Amino acid sequence: MLDLELQFRHEVVTPFLRLKSRSLEHLCVQERISDVIVLAQEAATAAYHFPEAARGRAAKMVDPDAEFLRQKLSDVVDSRKHGRLSNAARQVALHAKLAYEFNDNVEFRYLGTKVLAENQRFGQFDLAETIEAFMHHICREFSITCTVAVPRPDEPFRKKITTYFTSAVVFAENVGLLTYKRQSDGALVLADPPYVEVEVIDASAPAVPIPPG
Repeated sequence: MLDLELQFRHEVVTPFLRLKSRSLEHLCVQERISDVIVLAQEAATAAYHFPEAARGRAAKMVDPDAEFLRQKLSDVVDSRKHGRLSNAARQVALHAKLAYEFNDNVEFRYLGTKVLAENQRFGQFDLAETIEAFMHHICREFSITCTVAVPRPDEPFRKKITTYFTSAVVFAENVGLLTYKRQSDGALVLADPPYVEVEVIDASAPAVPIPPG
């Protein structure tokens, strides 16, 4: 069982934490093409294939809720692997968006970069949340003891949305935004602020000239 736990940590937890760590970096992202989407696809693939590798065969999850999550990941993984699927209802489109919470003073704080998956079969769902929930089911079904310390954002509220462009971004022409309002019960729900000001700061390193040969 120890070997299975180590395998789970290396093969599933590690790529998931890479995704979560990158999503906390306050950088612009191109909505349809970005490194965050690639990391999300890699984490989804790792989580989806783990039960099959652990059993040595393909099989449904025992818990119907876990199987529902596995089917979501199946559509994501197959869409990445095969490009266009013969079953159009399973075809998944992925979008990366910068998410912010705003308060009663219309101040904003960064929540992270979300990767949203969408298809006809399941509608729209947060891919990282789906992966994380499936990971917990894997631990229960295979009796794996594994506490995942998922990094969480901790940024102050600011008067405007401020994001950054660095040399790591490569390209970001169309940047999608999501805004949330916290309810009395602590839940965050999608909401439109009465107004918003967005500032993009170019923090990329200046190009180093190449000396003549």
